[in-house]
Order: sequence, then C-alpha cells, then structure tokens
Amino acid sequence: MKILITNDDGIQGKGLTPLLNKVKAITDDWKVIVPDRERSAVSQAITLKSPIRMKKVKTNVFKIDGTPTDCVYLTVLGAMDFSPNIVISGINKGPNLSEDIVYSGTVAAAIEACLANIKSFAISIDALKGKIYYETAAEIAAGFASQLSKMKVPNGIFFNINVPNLPKEKIKGIKATKLGTRRYLDKLIKRKDPAGNPYFWLSGDDVLWKDEKGTDYHEVKRGYVSITPLHLDLTAYEFIPKMESIISKM
Repeated sequence: MKILITNDDGIQGKGLTPLLNKVKAITDDWKVIVPDRERSAVSQAITLKSPIRMKKVKTNVFKIDGTPTDCVYLTVLGAMDFSPNIVISGINKGPNLSEDIVYSGTVAAAIEACLANIKSFAISIDALKGKIYYETAAEIAAGFASQLSKMKVPNGIFFNINVPNLPKEKIKGIKATKLGTRRYLDKLIKRKDPAGNPYFWLSGDDVLWKDEKGTDYHEVKRGYVSITPLHLDLTAYEFIPKMESIISKM
C-alpha cells in the first residue's frame, strides 16, 4: 500500500499523529501533506490565483499554504514524486454527517482523490471538545485502509467514515449507512465597524436531525461506526423524464 494522509485540521490537527502511527503499522510507503493551518469548511476550494508554497516538516511530512483539495491535487500532479493508491483524509475533529459533506474540507480531499481514480475515504470523530478518542478512529482507519487495498472499487466511489467518541472496547460495531438529514438553526448577526460599514457573523450551533434508522447520524449516536459509500455522480436520474417533459413545452 502507498498511502497519502491529508486533512483539513492542518499540521497541528490532533488527529494527525494517532492516524500516522496506525498507518505506519500497516505500510512503510506513506506520505503526509496537510494545510499549514486549519481549513475547515472550505469544501472543494482549489488555489488558482496565487502560488502554493510547500514546506518539508520532517521526513515524508509536508505542509502547504493551501486547501485540503490542493494537498491531493499537488500530489497527483507530482509535487512530491509519490503516487498513492489510497488517500486517507482525517482524522477530523468533529463529525461529518449528512449534508456536512458538502461543506467539509476533509471530505473534499477524498473527493479529489476519487476524481483521480485513487481509492479514498474521509474519517471524522464525533467530538469537538473534552476527551477525544483519536486512537479509536485511527485504528478504524487503518483497518479500513487494509480492507480497501484488497477491494475492487468502481470509479467514482469513495467513502465517508464517522466514529463515535468512545474507547475502542465500547464501540458497538460498524454499520454501512446512508446519509442522514439535518438542518442548522443559523443566525445572521449584523454589526457596524468604527467607520460605519456593515459586517456580518454567522452564528448558531443548534441542529435539527431526522433520526432515521440506517443513516450515518442514527448509527453514530448509538455507538456504531458509520461507513457511507458515496458517488461523484450527482445526477438525479429519476428526474430526467420529468425534465424532458418540461423541455418539450419550452
């Protein structure tokens, strides 16, 4: 296995070292390339109008002043003379459940690898504060990477893993899931700077979840690891006949 590790929590991300330690136990052929700072919620952003600078932190570990997607894209284009056959993005501090995947820089890196036909997955842990059991998620990641290396995965398929914040012995099991549904109760706060110009804060932490059996949210909240297979193809095929009907009347 040739494994590339990236993330959106940056070089200081607390999940990086536990993940790397577990990856080293399954392969000697690995590299790390991560943002030089936290780049959460940047989605699939890619740097096009400024240079991307890369710095070697230590052997096989690099940081860039770019996004998680940049990390994978630079690797694919040969910035490190390394051609991975698996990309692991994480371990993200905080879950990436349901529609979170649209915004997540962690998931975006896995998408970018998938676009390059590289097997990939994002992995996140369901905790933002207090004691965070990164070692649990790291063990899950290494185990899944080992299985993924043996799997035949169709082009366009990648995976999103969410891990309950529990010691390994308290994890109830692993479930194959679908994406859940949620709605953030965000607020827009408008203020003025000393010059009288308006500026805005997006605020609000409350989330309304649809607690449906078989979804990532449902299983993680009940102590199971959630693995969701995802597809790059966003086409709503069942709606194409309806579109044809609409188009015929235009």
